[in-house]
Amino acid sequence: MVDGVPGTFGLDGPVVQFATEQIVIDRGTGRLLGKQGLTPEGAAWRAGIVRSTGWSDVRPVSPAGCVRCTARL
Repeated sequence: MVDGVPGTFGLDGPVVQFATEQIVIDRGTGRLLGKQGLTPEGAAWRAGIVRSTGWSDVRPVSPAGCVRCTARL
């Protein structure tokens, strides 16, 4: 766990860091905020934002008009 990582792509919180990505956690709630891909130099270059989490029995559906999107479980 790494703290004090500057917020990138609007993700600001402690991170669990791996070789090629960081998982960002909300400091107040402990919920997953998203993950950031890292360059070999360690700079964040892309991010996936988690808008909400919870249980569901409905399969995810890609937004209308989305090009090359996939809905994954």
